[in-house]
Amino acid sequence: MEKKGHFKVSNYNVELERDKLANRQYIDMATSTHHEDREKIAAETTDLVQERIREKAYPYSMFSWFDTTNEDLVPQLETEENIRYIDYEVDSPASLSMGLYGNPHNYVFAGRRGAMKFHKIVTPRMQKDTNEMRTYTYDIRKILGDNIIRDMSITLNNDWIAANMACIGLPNSVSQPWQEAPQWITTDGGYGRQTIPHIKECMITAQGDRGFEVSTLLMNTVTALQPAKLGREEMGGDLAQSMIKDGVVEDVWGGLQKYITLNTKLIPNGTIWGFTDEKHYIRCSHLQELTMRFKSEDDQIEFYASVNLGMLIVNNRNVIRYDLLGMAG
Repeated sequence: MEKKGHFKVSNYNVELERDKLANRQYIDMATSTHHEDREKIAAETTDLVQERIREKAYPYSMFSWFDTTNEDLVPQLETEENIRYIDYEVDSPASLSMGLYGNPHNYVFAGRRGAMKFHKIVTPRMQKDTNEMRTYTYDIRKILGDNIIRDMSITLNNDWIAANMACIGLPNSVSQPWQEAPQWITTDGGYGRQTIPHIKECMITAQGDRGFEVSTLLMNTVTALQPAKLGREEMGGDLAQSMIKDGVVEDVWGGLQKYITLNTKLIPNGTIWGFTDEKHYIRCSHLQELTMRFKSEDDQIEFYASVNLGMLIVNNRNVIRYDLLGMAG
């Protein structure tokens, strides 16, 4: 008896009608004379964007965030910038070995703190005649959300990577006063068994004998796929087979938390960023969470999104960049 094939029935028509209905409801609420309807649209889009931007912006997905209120801000003498002071871990000198009649020397410890500056990230102010959207066959809300998420994520990611670049100095050189070894390492050859252990070693070497191990990695998908090419004699085997079958999964790798991005421009092939535990590396805070601003007049709608946030790297030693120059794409 011939076995009948199984065919997947497309739900395209169902999704199409659902999106059309969502668009009609959106336009009706956007042009409503009731202020409450427009507020509801803004609130729904804000929730959508806040939830999904955590998937696209690395600092949102990698680190914890806390709120800052007006009472936490410190007035400045010659500027109106919004600044909050963040306390660092108190440093102390090394212990000393001494003879039987020796006495401990005096040391007055002092707390260290840094200034977290808050800044706005704002999308362009977008306008549209609602009559021009009546024939749209895809969900208008997704258009708004996707554009906003993409634009704001790119800006936030660029700012964060630029701050990290300022910490590490020049490749393979000790160019910053806090460095005891390079924090930006380039190595010839592709990905291999020694890569992850070497990143850990380089972090410890750069920090000296009072540092912390790297605990988090960031790389692009091309780099993350490299273990799938390795044989069992290196580190492949079961891991390689699993990656070929299931693809790349953001998970613990080599005892480290691994984060993966599709952005091969900001995080090039072969580049792996390493960070210590966030309590020793960075503080992230919102003065104002990401919010949608929405206005409607006659048939015209106008919207934009803004967020007011601050990020402060509390220890410049606790970040490292590792480039595999010979890694094949």
